[in-house]
Amino acid sequence: MAQSNYDKVFEEVFRKMDTMLDSKTAVEELKQLYKNGKSTKEDQVTLAGLPVNHAETSGCTACCAIITQDKVYVGNLGDSRAVLAKTPGPDNDLRKDQLEAIDMSIDMKPDLESERRRIIAAGGEVLMGRVDGALSLSAAIGDKQYKRRHDLPPERQKVTIVPQVNIQNLNKDCKFLILACDGIWDCRSS
Repeated sequence: MAQSNYDKVFEEVFRKMDTMLDSKTAVEELKQLYKNGKSTKEDQVTLAGLPVNHAETSGCTACCAIITQDKVYVGNLGDSRAVLAKTPGPDNDLRKDQLEAIDMSIDMKPDLESERRRIIAAGGEVLMGRVDGALSLSAAIGDKQYKRRHDLPPERQKVTIVPQVNIQNLNKDCKFLILACDGIWDCRSS
């Protein structure tokens, strides 16, 4: 399968998950999950005193890998990360008993220049490193309130569903792949 096909696979899977959040079942599940975690009245789930459409205000990141015999493909959406650990090559300053970290993803954040340009072109703004001063990601599944410009394709919305895809050749020096959310990377560096 060619690289462009993997790009399309990641995008199609993420887009399908994003679309599923529009279903009545998903909206009801999100309402129930929110109610279970909060002490609010059964019929009055609110955010800042206003009724909440949970499909509009809920979202998540995604980081997935497809591993073939000789390559790893990583599709990333948001600020989750993938890191490939390898034994160092001859031109590396690391000791032979250390591993080299290869970043397989880039955090998709509003303060990246390419992301900032897209957000502004879609009618948004970047305030304090956040989309419209609220969301700290520029790509996500869900977060529908940032994807409502019907005149724009998904890749040009304030928050996109189009993942960033990276490829790395695999060989005997590749030891393992870490996929982790921002909670890990906020505390540890790759």
